[in-house]
Amino acid sequence: MADESRSNWPNEASAKVVALDTKVGMLDSDVKQIHARIDGLETKFINVADSLSHEFRSGLQSLTKSVTERGSTKWSVIFAGASVAVSVIIAIGGLAYLPVTTAINDLKANVVPRAEHEKFWRDTERHFDTNEAWLRRIDADRRQDQRDEIQRLQRENYELRKR
Repeated sequence: MADESRSNWPNEASAKVVALDTKVGMLDSDVKQIHARIDGLETKFINVADSLSHEFRSGLQSLTKSVTERGSTKWSVIFAGASVAVSVIIAIGGLAYLPVTTAINDLKANVVPRAEHEKFWRDTERHFDTNEAWLRRIDADRRQDQRDEIQRLQRENYELRKR
């Protein structure tokens, strides 16, 4: 019974290594998806910033035009428009920044360091080497036991024939 479990051990370890490789592959695809999402969010953020910048410039140009046409400077309108624009920029920036930081934190939480995998692989390889040497030693001991048993049986056979 113990021999059967020992003979299955390398297969079980190989299965574990294959399972680990599969998990690493899945993590790699997850990392690529997260990077793609981050790139998409970055593009959206840039588009929103460009759009907001354009809107702000056009509003400022129209405000400048109306101020120059009237001849008197309406500072209250300028400051109110500027404060509204700054508030909108801050709000949109915060809304764009939040998903990016959340995605980055998720990425950092889900990524397993490569060093951890390498340590597991080295440990598994070391266990394979140790068990292989152990199995060779057991096999050599069994062969010697079999040789000794054959010699003993031959002596007994010889002794029985002499009688």
